[in-house]
Amino acid sequence: MILKHYIQDQIKEISAYKSLRWYGFFLSLTHVVTFFFWHHNGTIYQNVIKNANTVCWPQIPFCESLRILSPFGVEASLYVYLCLAFFTAFIFLNKKFVTLAYWLFLVLNLIKFYFFFLDYLMMGNYHYMPFLVSFCFLFIRQKLFFIPILITSFYFFAGLLKISNLDWLTGLAFSQNLYFPLFFNEEVKMTLCFYIVCLEIIGSWFLILKTRWKTAILIQFILFHIMSYFFTGYFYPLIMLCLLSLFFLVFLFQERAVTSLHIKKLWPGVLFMCLVVAGNLLSFFIPGKEGVTGEGRLWGVNMYDAHTQCYSQIFLKFKNQTIQESFQSHAEYALRIKCDPYIDFNTVKKACAYYKDEPEFIDLDWSLYSKLRSDLEYKKIVNEENVCSKNLKYSSLRKNPWIKSY
Repeated sequence: MILKHYIQDQIKEISAYKSLRWYGFFLSLTHVVTFFFWHHNGTIYQNVIKNANTVCWPQIPFCESLRILSPFGVEASLYVYLCLAFFTAFIFLNKKFVTLAYWLFLVLNLIKFYFFFLDYLMMGNYHYMPFLVSFCFLFIRQKLFFIPILITSFYFFAGLLKISNLDWLTGLAFSQNLYFPLFFNEEVKMTLCFYIVCLEIIGSWFLILKTRWKTAILIQFILFHIMSYFFTGYFYPLIMLCLLSLFFLVFLFQERAVTSLHIKKLWPGVLFMCLVVAGNLLSFFIPGKEGVTGEGRLWGVNMYDAHTQCYSQIFLKFKNQTIQESFQSHAEYALRIKCDPYIDFNTVKKACAYYKDEPEFIDLDWSLYSKLRSDLEYKKIVNEENVCSKNLKYSSLRKNPWIKSY
């Protein structure tokens, strides 16, 4: 009964504010955009079908057993997902159907959640943020109060990641093949990169303050996301524009959050924000540059802050010979994870499983070399002998002793 009343409170709150109903429309559209990104990108068919090569999330090592769909099943599920997203978006606009829209929106997120957690390669900041905003929209009271704070925190922590990163401040984090004319000038590029850091760390707080600068700051964030199309593609800017729509909707409908100071109303949102802050601070307490080591990134924003380059070496040791295998960074993967040690860790563990029944096989040694684009030389991030015998483990919550601090 407590859960039932709690959910009813969420639906009543959404019904009471026209800005929240329209925000439900825009949040549903993020799933439409996600469909086109997954469908046209094509990698979802490699990452989620049954018997495909799998990189399970550290938290879900059994993800292979969850892959029950054939390629046709994935295709059909995606089109159902698309139709449901369009239908949910438009019924949010009718106050009579908010209850149905609420439950369909929950189903949409569960479908996306299922596909998302089938493979570590599905990760991305453009999924992390909509998931958290959608959770807040569905389950946290005082939505008009907490959602703007949540979105502000995304920018703030993204700025903290960039401020100590030389690759970002000099523009080296970006690909050299840019199509935006301003970036042909190095001085302009560096100035804009520094300004974006200031905008995220300082300017983002104006989004939740009652000040005349609020609209100007919001417009600058919109311009930033429009410009980001030239080096991230269409998906990330469209997702962020949908998330930012709440600020315009509140202004358009002249609605303000009626914040209750009663602990019963506030504690879910306060607890939720504490968990978000803790997740984003985690990487700062783990030694090393998280853009290279990947440690702590799963629990917070992982913006376009580093352009890491890497290569791995594996020495397969047999009784009569040693075979060396080398492979470069995974160019087909997203920039944020192509040099993530966890990816190669997964490859090495699979090699151990593949050769374990070979009578001539003894063990294998593994080395991983990485560097940021601003670095002159590669540094050895991993140097482990007899990996199969050690049975190395990976933790997303603490420093892994086999990953060297960068």
